[in-house]
Amino acid sequence: MRYLLLSIAAFYLLSCFAPLRLEYDSIHYFSLKECLDNACPPGFQAAKDPHPLGYPVLLLILSRLGLLHSFVIAGINALFMAGSLFFVRGSFPSSLRSFLFFPMVCLHWTFIKFFAYPLSEMQYLFFSTGCLYCFRRWVEGAAPGRWLWLIAAFAGAGLAFFTRSAGAVLALALAVGLMGEQRRVLKLPIVKVLLAGAGILCVAGVFLFSKALGLEMYLSSLGRRGSPIPLLREHLKEWGQLILNVPGNKVITLLPGWGNLLLISAGILLALVLIYAFYIRRKEIPLVISAYLIAYCLLLFNWPFFDARFWIPVLPYMVVGIVSASGLGGMMRGVFRVLVALYFFMGLGAAGYSIYTMYHKDVLARTQAGGIFRNEYETWFFGRPLSDTATHPVNPEVLSILKRYN
Repeated sequence: MRYLLLSIAAFYLLSCFAPLRLEYDSIHYFSLKECLDNACPPGFQAAKDPHPLGYPVLLLILSRLGLLHSFVIAGINALFMAGSLFFVRGSFPSSLRSFLFFPMVCLHWTFIKFFAYPLSEMQYLFFSTGCLYCFRRWVEGAAPGRWLWLIAAFAGAGLAFFTRSAGAVLALALAVGLMGEQRRVLKLPIVKVLLAGAGILCVAGVFLFSKALGLEMYLSSLGRRGSPIPLLREHLKEWGQLILNVPGNKVITLLPGWGNLLLISAGILLALVLIYAFYIRRKEIPLVISAYLIAYCLLLFNWPFFDARFWIPVLPYMVVGIVSASGLGGMMRGVFRVLVALYFFMGLGAAGYSIYTMYHKDVLARTQAGGIFRNEYETWFFGRPLSDTATHPVNPEVLSILKRYN
């Protein structure tokens, strides 16, 4: 296991030297950074962009320090990721700490693919897991420094919300955690009045300032939504990608006609495993973490956009649940070992493919972000778009980002 962990660490270090990998949201983050730094790029309207400013502020700080380069971006994300795994592991009792935790998270394809991207996932993961870790330290701590952990937990929740609007569910999780830990205090009439007033203010604030908080699009989509079945189906397919440890498009390509059914079935299996795990370990899993997972899942299952990377913030907690549910005897233990071996095999394959694209620029240009920036990557790598791919003009903004920040 030691050599496996060292190999994983070497892979993540090597990936820090990869070219800047852009996604559609990455362009928005760089555009918001430009708006904060000087002036918005032509045609970009910051007021209409739903992304919070937490990550663009980090990009701005790195820019002002002269450190806004692909290596630094990946390195900071690696630190965020390492800190997050420490927080998650420290949030659970020793009975739920398994040697499988670190390799299963680090060899998941979503972490392998997205950890080095200029996206807010790793920053949000760090602040959200840090928030829950600090709350656990408050629960377990002793006076007088105990209350500093609670202050740190609320500060982490605020920074998480500043990074991604989904951080709003941390407030709900902390409220549930406080109610679970302070039952006597909650019986006081004045406390009940204050909590009711705070709840009303929070709900009113969400609706009144939804546009500024980037929640307007989400709230409006709830009003327009018809049947919940299509959303449920697509998000279960995301969960299928999580437990199979392979991107959905690979499954659908390899199994045309059956791929979608396999993903949905695997997603249902993951849901059943997690429900079982959180039931049998309900006395060991902290209430605040259970509340956060439930609230986050309810939010994402109503989210009108689909991408497996949106589950990165709760994937480490899911891994803890999956491993904790594996304490079965007889044949089921053998089945779990086979599944873990396949999981690691898929993860190593994802890592190998990531390294392969690092050293094959034509492949990276063709496959990065589904090829939507192929012309820009080829212009940066080879001086011009290749003749068989020049189907649209080169986006000067994207090309500028590639030239300036690599």
